[in-house]
Amino acid sequence: MQAGTPELTRLAEAVFRAAGALVAEFEQAAGQIALTKQQATVLRAIPATGAMAELAAACRIDPSNLTGVITRLEERGYAVRRPSAADRRTKVIDLTAAGRRALATFERQLSRTTTLATRLDAREREVLIDLLDRLGG
Repeated sequence: MQAGTPELTRLAEAVFRAAGALVAEFEQAAGQIALTKQQATVLRAIPATGAMAELAAACRIDPSNLTGVITRLEERGYAVRRPSAADRRTKVIDLTAAGRRALATFERQLSRTTTLATRLDAREREVLIDLLDRLGG
């Protein structure tokens, strides 16, 4: 049975409302460590991929914008930029001890206060992840 237009509209609106609430919660958690949403996104991605090009792709940020974000994280003492050992033309980003502490604080804030943490149990979160993964391709 195919879903009707009103049902799909309600579904899309529910997804957009939830996404908007989660973005606001993410921004609030980032604000707790005095970062923007974009800076917090990059901070979270650094441990998984330190190379600038990979980091830009993972965060869906234009590489020219990423440079400024990394500069601001460096100014706060959260990250350091260094040449790659494999290719000195490539820059690699690492978290500093302060950056790791800030990331841990941010993650704790998210896990305690977000709608995902407070309104869904572990099983419901797994189901939602599976459904959203299917929607995202």
